[in-house]
Amino acid sequence: MAEAYKEAKDLAHDLERLNKLTAEEVEELIHKWAVLIEPEKNKNGFRTVPVRFANGKTALDPELVERAMENFFPAYAEGLMEAVEYYKEFEQIHPWLDGNGREGDLLWKIDVMRKTGAWPEELPPDVFEDNSSIGSPQEK
Repeated sequence: MAEAYKEAKDLAHDLERLNKLTAEEVEELIHKWAVLIEPEKNKNGFRTVPVRFANGKTALDPELVERAMENFFPAYAEGLMEAVEYYKEFEQIHPWLDGNGREGDLLWKIDVMRKTGAWPEELPPDVFEDNSSIGSPQEK
């Protein structure tokens, strides 16, 4: 996690590079950080099992994750949404077996930096209305 965090913070402080990110670069970074955060669980790519959150709700169906992320990459590169909207979308897609919250936090922090010029020290806002914690992948 420390290496992913350092890379994310370095990127965020390079505003010229950050403002020129392409969808392909966003995709590469998201994949790389997922493996740095949880090497064993994320090395094979996006999750292929359903996820049920602690509140009983489910994340996006695993068959739809790749397409959702293909839409997420260019949207994030363009930077047109609010940081909290990217964070919520990423968490709802929940693309990895583990480490989604930590990577979502990095993506939120980078976008806040891109828009305000300041790296936030706090955690992203709670985007889940019932304040339930996120669960882990569960087989059907």
